[in-house]
Amino acid sequence: MKRQCRPICKKDCGYANHSGICEPVCIDECAENAKCVAPNLCDCNKGYRSIDDKCVPVCSKECPTNSECNQPELCVCNAGYTMSNNICMPVCNKGCGLNAICTETEICSCSPGYANISNTCEPICSNNCTANAKCLAPEKCDCDSGYIMINNKCKPKCDNECAPNAYCSEPGICSCVEDYQKIDGVCKPICIKNCPLLSICISPNNCECVKGYKLENKNCQPICAEVCEKNHTTCVAPDSCDCIEGYEFNNTSNSCQRISNITSDQPCLKEINLTFLKFHVPCTYVMWGSSFVGLFATAIVAYKLYRKYCSKQERKEVNQTNFVITFQPTPIKTDDDISGSEQILTDSPPLHRSSERRRIP
Repeated sequence: MKRQCRPICKKDCGYANHSGICEPVCIDECAENAKCVAPNLCDCNKGYRSIDDKCVPVCSKECPTNSECNQPELCVCNAGYTMSNNICMPVCNKGCGLNAICTETEICSCSPGYANISNTCEPICSNNCTANAKCLAPEKCDCDSGYIMINNKCKPKCDNECAPNAYCSEPGICSCVEDYQKIDGVCKPICIKNCPLLSICISPNNCECVKGYKLENKNCQPICAEVCEKNHTTCVAPDSCDCIEGYEFNNTSNSCQRISNITSDQPCLKEINLTFLKFHVPCTYVMWGSSFVGLFATAIVAYKLYRKYCSKQERKEVNQTNFVITFQPTPIKTDDDISGSEQILTDSPPLHRSSERRRIP
């Protein structure tokens, strides 16, 4: 059997007896995390290595930023940092505001995509947002309240659709488009120059004659579907012809004939011969299309005079040839009063004007 030689535990030999165990003696004390493995020879403990005469722990995996290997295979964050998802994050004890992060110990900075504006981290949009919009998040614009994004522009929104020729100018407010104005709640076109009589403004600075009329020489003239075929006639209303001044319609010839016995210094009067009396009225009352209302009123007055005359004469028989009334009422010139007055007229002898008016007996 082979013998095993053991060191002699004598201090002068480099060993000493410690609790019955013979251990090497190192005159200089070994560093932390090291032990004396032979006389005057120190070596790092397991899991440590010697660096600059110091035994430091060994971590097989590199420790994250802001940390160090504190024990074998154990990384510990530096002071002011805390471990989060294997990352040492700085600590800000007072906390950071909205859209900000703690970038260093007790130091806050805005998150990426945000900028510090008046001590507040606001989002950044590299392309400025359009009018009525704001940068809601990094590189994201959003319309203000009451506006909606249309073709990359924030336009006002109206709950109800605007009427024709109007647009939504403000949230919930409709306005007329250019060259239109609101009249009785409707946007109507504007014509800078007033439209002529019997026409309407159909579009900005564009007038149009009403139905039955056409524009001639800047005035609206009536349209007659069939040209007035008779001589001395003119179109006075849509599809209505009338004799020109100085002419009257003759039922027998169905044409306009010159009014006879008219001189430049005498007013034109027409004799009306009814069953019970006859009287004179202006010629303008008896032309084609003249005022039936005027003739009717004239006949009523004459009739009342006749009744009064009969009463005074105790209903005696009246000689019709001696009863003549001549008067000249003012003509009524409204278009609505024009009608076929020739229906109550009868053929009469040529017009004449007596210098003396016969008085009723």
